[in-house]
Amino acid sequence: MIEQQMHAEQLEQKRSKWLLINLLGFILWDGIRILQGYILKTEFSLIFTPLELLGWLLWAISLIQILRLGKNIKANPLLQDILNDELVRLNRMQAWKTGFIVVLSTQIILLLVHLFYPFSAALGAEVTIFLGVVSSIAAFMRLS
Repeated sequence: MIEQQMHAEQLEQKRSKWLLINLLGFILWDGIRILQGYILKTEFSLIFTPLELLGWLLWAISLIQILRLGKNIKANPLLQDILNDELVRLNRMQAWKTGFIVVLSTQIILLLVHLFYPFSAALGAEVTIFLGVVSSIAAFMRLS
């Protein structure tokens, strides 16, 4: 039993580490993509494009690692009970709630900004999705 708990703690630390890398990679990748595409209106930059690719690579690798961890956890019912307990499920729900509130707030702010500075609907959608994803992951990490 103690060995299972130690293994569960290691998996929890790995999950936290890969979630952080996932979040940073997503911010770098999607943030720069939005910045380049809508604000700077450039397709290629010697500075931003390599950073965007690095962000995508970090995001993709961390996503694969998170999926692998999930597969390992699901293979062991005891680990699944430990790493997906009531507190984790509550934290996940709170993170979704945070993301939803951020999405609604972003839409309200963008509607107000649009009155004075018109921008494309695509930019509004991109910013809303970006902030919703970032806030959800960050909230889960903060709560865990």
